Amino acid sequence: MAAIPQPSQQSPTQISKMTYIKKVAESPGLTFVPSSYAFTPSPNDQAVSEDPEDSIPIIDFSLLTSGTPDQRSQLIQELGQACKDWGFFKLINHGVPESLMVAMIEGIRGFFNLADEEKREFEGKNLLDPISCGTSVNTSMEQVFYWRDYLKVFVHPEFHFPNKPAGFSELSLEYCERARGLARELLKAISESLGLEPFYNEKVMNLDKGLQMLYSNFYPPVHNQNLQWACHHIRIMASCLSSHTMELVASN
Repeated sequence: MAAIPQPSQQSPTQISKMTYIKKVAESPGLTFVPSSYAFTPSPNDQAVSEDPEDSIPIIDFSLLTSGTPDQRSQLIQELGQACKDWGFFKLINHGVPESLMVAMIEGIRGFFNLADEEKREFEGKNLLDPISCGTSVNTSMEQVFYWRDYLKVFVHPEFHFPNKPAGFSELSLEYCERARGLARELLKAISESLGLEPFYNEKVMNLDKGLQMLYSNFYPPVHNQNLQWACHHIRIMASCLSSHTMELVASN
């Protein structure tokens, strides 16, 4: 990344392509979203449906692992239907300890709160670098940038991770191992929903050598009400981590 320009050299509305969004959002003179972050709504955009029939499917993982045979069979059918109709779902009662998830959130926040010079140690130069942090998606190609910073890490089959902040790597290893275990169990159930034997997908995908990534996003708040609309289009990309759902957060 290029060095972050000083206020005397560049106004807050003239943002370098490679400036971390955290730095942009915290600029004292920032009174409106820089044009490089402002999306123009398309006339073809459609409002999100509020019909209950269009709600994201919810899969109760506990019924898969400890439910009755009838409950497990019903859940597998629901899982298969969710994959067919939606391609994704919300997973609840997954068994990952709340304390681990809270600690993971704090670790992610701690990384993004590092000084810019420290984060630049983990920038990465190529798409397949095992550790890479940056801003937006691809600032060398984009005309409009995403209001987020990110950390992307390859964690399997070989575990890589930043060594800052202290303890974050060890914490993330446990979290990623648990997430991988959940994925294996879900793939077994998906195989069964297709009428296949439970380990079919795992064997075909060769999961022992398969690639697993941890992708964390940081979405800084915008305190000026006039700026909220510009962030709204970006924040819908964020996922959430709570005591009941297995998704991941990185907002402040």
